[in-house]
Amino acid sequence: MDHRDTLYRTYASFKSWEGAAGPGDDTTYAVEVMRAGLKPRSMILEIGFGDGRFLDWVAREGHNVTGVELIEDLVISARRRGHKAFHGTAQSVLDATEDRFDLIVAFDVFEHLTADELLDLMRFAKTILAPGGRMLAQFPNGSSPFGIHIQNGDLTHMLTLTGEGMMQITHAAGMKITGVYNAARCKKGGAVHGRLKKRAGYLARDAIEVTVGFLYFGHRIPLDPNLTVIIGGT
Repeated sequence: MDHRDTLYRTYASFKSWEGAAGPGDDTTYAVEVMRAGLKPRSMILEIGFGDGRFLDWVAREGHNVTGVELIEDLVISARRRGHKAFHGTAQSVLDATEDRFDLIVAFDVFEHLTADELLDLMRFAKTILAPGGRMLAQFPNGSSPFGIHIQNGDLTHMLTLTGEGMMQITHAAGMKITGVYNAARCKKGGAVHGRLKKRAGYLARDAIEVTVGFLYFGHRIPLDPNLTVIIGGT
């Protein structure tokens, strides 16, 4: 038995996902879908939706959203909140001859797959994207020393991914990367003083990123703990 099967049995409690989903950071969700060029009232699929915070947000924004998830209790919770949610992999529960989506989202999913599993998923995703559709994925940044803590903090993580590695996978699947970014940064804060400190911290991180990138690689590379990539069909 794959060790992931064993660990997923207690994954929801490990991640504190039991009960109703807590509030998400709507500002970061808005940034990410804007990068993907999301249009109003789109058909959206989220793969591995976890506690369903993004499902809740995107439904409030007026989109038609479907979710797939491996952990059955999380599917039950999402259905209770009125979502169209399925238990299993996208390949096992969706019909490539009928289902079409303007945006496919995978937050913190790709790193849980082997290279073969990810390639299979990408090939399937291409078949269910509507014309002009995009895929949005976020994962720990394998190019950054600051992503190691996240990558190694979960034993169900199988792949260490970078923007370049994702380009290789998408190319093999007949797709292409259209954007590689630091994941959208949370700008929430209570007092004005707290928000200013957060903004100053981001400016310092940007300065380090530019300096390190040009010193070692001749160009800037994202160094935040998480990466976001936007993928299109070819």
